[in-house]
Amino acid sequence: MTINNLKYSSLIDINDDKSAHAVILREIKHGSTVLEFGPGPGCMTRYLKEELGCHVSIVEMDETFFPIAEQYSDDALSTDIEDLKWIDYFSEKNFDYVIFADVLEHLKDPWGIIDPSVRLLKDGGSLIVSLPNAAHSAVVLGLIQDQFVLNDTGLLDRTHLRFFTFESAKDLCTHSDLFLCEARATYRAIEQTEVYKNYKNYKNLPEDLVDEVLNKAYGDVFQFIFHMKKKSAEDDTYSEPVIRIAKHNSFEQQMNFIDPMVYWTRPGEKYVPENCIKPLYEIKGHEVDIRVSLARLEGPIMIRLRPCEVTSVIEIRGILSRGNEMQKALPIHQHSGQYFSDNIIIFDDKDPSIIVELDAAEIFSELNFKTRFLSINGIASNEMGLLGGHIKRGAKSGRDNINRLLYELKQFKSSQKVLENELQKKVEEEIRLKNQMSEQREKITHLYNLNRNVLSENNRLQEILSYRIVHYACRLQQVKNKSKWIVVAPFAVVFSPLLLLRVLFRTKRRVSLVLARCKEYLKLLKNKKRLRLELKYPNITKPVGFDQYRVLAYKLRTIPIENLVSENGQMRFNILVPSLDPDIVFGGYISLLHLVRRIFENGYPIRFVVCDDSRMTKRKLIDSWQHKPELVKIFSASEFENIDHHNETFPISAFDNDRFIAYSGWEGLIANQMVQQTTFKKFIFFIQEYEPIFHEENSIRAVLESAYTLPHIPVFNTEILRHHFVKEALGVYSKDYDNSGADSPCTSLVFEHAIADIAPPDQQVLVNRLVRKFLFYARPEGHAGRNLYALGMLALTQAIRDGFFKGAWEFWGIGTFAENYEVKLDKGHKMKIIHRVPQEEYEEFIKGFDVGVSLMMAPHPSILPFEMASAGMVVVTNEYRHRDADVIKRISKNILPCKLSVESIAHTMGQAAEKSKDIEARIEGFGVNWNRNWDEAFSPEFIASLVNEVAPKAEK
Repeated sequence: MTINNLKYSSLIDINDDKSAHAVILREIKHGSTVLEFGPGPGCMTRYLKEELGCHVSIVEMDETFFPIAEQYSDDALSTDIEDLKWIDYFSEKNFDYVIFADVLEHLKDPWGIIDPSVRLLKDGGSLIVSLPNAAHSAVVLGLIQDQFVLNDTGLLDRTHLRFFTFESAKDLCTHSDLFLCEARATYRAIEQTEVYKNYKNYKNLPEDLVDEVLNKAYGDVFQFIFHMKKKSAEDDTYSEPVIRIAKHNSFEQQMNFIDPMVYWTRPGEKYVPENCIKPLYEIKGHEVDIRVSLARLEGPIMIRLRPCEVTSVIEIRGILSRGNEMQKALPIHQHSGQYFSDNIIIFDDKDPSIIVELDAAEIFSELNFKTRFLSINGIASNEMGLLGGHIKRGAKSGRDNINRLLYELKQFKSSQKVLENELQKKVEEEIRLKNQMSEQREKITHLYNLNRNVLSENNRLQEILSYRIVHYACRLQQVKNKSKWIVVAPFAVVFSPLLLLRVLFRTKRRVSLVLARCKEYLKLLKNKKRLRLELKYPNITKPVGFDQYRVLAYKLRTIPIENLVSENGQMRFNILVPSLDPDIVFGGYISLLHLVRRIFENGYPIRFVVCDDSRMTKRKLIDSWQHKPELVKIFSASEFENIDHHNETFPISAFDNDRFIAYSGWEGLIANQMVQQTTFKKFIFFIQEYEPIFHEENSIRAVLESAYTLPHIPVFNTEILRHHFVKEALGVYSKDYDNSGADSPCTSLVFEHAIADIAPPDQQVLVNRLVRKFLFYARPEGHAGRNLYALGMLALTQAIRDGFFKGAWEFWGIGTFAENYEVKLDKGHKMKIIHRVPQEEYEEFIKGFDVGVSLMMAPHPSILPFEMASAGMVVVTNEYRHRDADVIKRISKNILPCKLSVESIAHTMGQAAEKSKDIEARIEGFGVNWNRNWDEAFSPEFIASLVNEVAPKAEK
């Protein structure tokens, strides 16, 4: 048996009845001795060791898994189970439990393994086995259709060598020295198996045949779990086995398969997989309470709930938007089913959806769906009675069947008179909509005339309004301030108003939309002063304070914290970060992860706390970092929490010996709340910039500045940055710094951010270059304004005009977050801007350039200019406050400082282009006086100093 990847690695929820591992672990007594065969990456092993206090021995042959699982075991043997070397190795031991969790089906001769494993049990010890059910209804339906497709995991895992049903699995576990004391199972509907995706067309089979297969004994059992005990010579009385396996589907079993999912989008746009939110949900009997975090969303938005993946009948008991002791009830905007009554919906397909529309004023911290399932997957609850049978027969779909089903259900619920009354209401609604359309014609005519009068007042106003009329009327375009204006298309001058109305009012839903937009636009036209201001100065009337209030309300939210006392007294380091998405990991995150790695290697427990990414889970974190095995090891061995997944009923824990490292000022505000529950009242502030300078003089900047006055221990990224804080009297060097309650005066630590160890190209390579290349750190996105993209491009254009770049030159930009761009420069030149280059290609990539430009309007010097110089370029970078020309020149002779003006940058670019031709002078300046090793940045002395600063008094 060979398992060569991490497909069997998963986190364990001990209360998850769908997991055989969780069911097995609930059988194990605290402090037992356990022999586990095939532990894989050690998920069960770790739980046995850390949560149950067991003494665990393992047998694992996979070279990747073994070292991971070994760290959680007391004794470990790396060997093939069928080599039987483990018999002699463990011959001196007797165990309370021997576990084969989804292992025996991978062996050639599982029958030959049972007997020697029984001999390692104590009298009265337990043998626990889990096996997949090869007779699951999904597999049987596939065989009927001549399908038997193997997959990477699941019932038909391609590494399975043996297949078992209930009876054959029970026979495998039969042994003269054992007696069966209990049998359990996990369940999955056919739609929730990996088999289902390979042949979904079983509906083409005869209905009676499908019903028989779906309702056969053990048809929805996914795994069997057998618990056997070894017979004891002292006790020869054995009780009858308890079979806790349901032979047929039940409503309660189907409720276990509920797995809600939520998607969001803007009105008029499509739902995409990236806009996915995993909600929290709680199942109580037939009721399901679903909670969706809205913390990072802004209105207007459309929320689509998929409550399950099977046919169902659901009663919607309420939809509430909640937050800050406020709540608002919301109606259903749209759904994919049919109404049985006002609040009961019948979904006859396997992708049910309920859509709710929220505007900006309706978005609070969470959206709460209160639902009650009356039928699921064709199986009705007890109170549903006849209705469940109708749903099951109606699952074949087809419009006629749906209408017939609705008619029968209406008879079941109410009389024909009620139906007629509802139809009459719809007719009246149609008449009302037609009247609204007639009124709308008059409003649009008035709007057009009013618009023409306004145009006559000012020629500039005339051109702009004509253009706006096209887009507001035809596309219902959303402007930046989230308002939506509708105006008349210019081609309405040619086409009749009646034709335009037929296009605009094709559906009832569009009618109400157009009415709302026209009311807003009419209001805007009446306020001529505001209209003129917006046309002259776009967004001048935009209420940005509303957005800032929402941002700060989220950032300054009170974190629900549960104060606990540590059992072993060991410090645990909590790493507070906005996110750990590898797509946004730049130099700052890299330096923090290097620090965490050194802390972890020194034996301190780590807990990662994500503060600003509600979709991040530990499983997603590990999966997204598979390209970095050394980090996966740390993530796997560390704890993980997501702040957004906690509330007052489920607070985040904080031990008295916890220490907190904040990645930025926002995380510092959260860390300051959490340190109040510990014995050490300061957090560690991982300072890589002075963040307030990235914001205008507004509320957000004021809050960020206050974060630097909270009690903390600063860890500065470079001495240059610390020097700036000292000179500007910022942070711990400020007169406003709060050192109250601290055990010692403020101290600080400094590390030098390591650059890539890049060797410059050979002299001959430089001499032989026919085309010289220019590299600009080009980041045009709004979040990277400090890198001065616009100023750099203006200076480059000026330098080209001034003739500094004569001959054959290529111009490149690097660093954009999204797509690649091609930007036109002067004299026919173009710049190709690309996003980040993978690390394994990065070093060779930058060695191919002659001149580099990296600007930084911030105290931190940025690392890229040093790496550019190390790769052989002549580099242009700017001075900033206390980072003057002398400081820059001491780092490298090939780095040329400039002032922050177009003229100075352009002139310095010219100097760099000229120096790049002088190969000897260029080679002479190759040296870069900067750290290239993370082990030096975070040396043992540095880690010792950090630990000493935050250690409890008894340890200092």
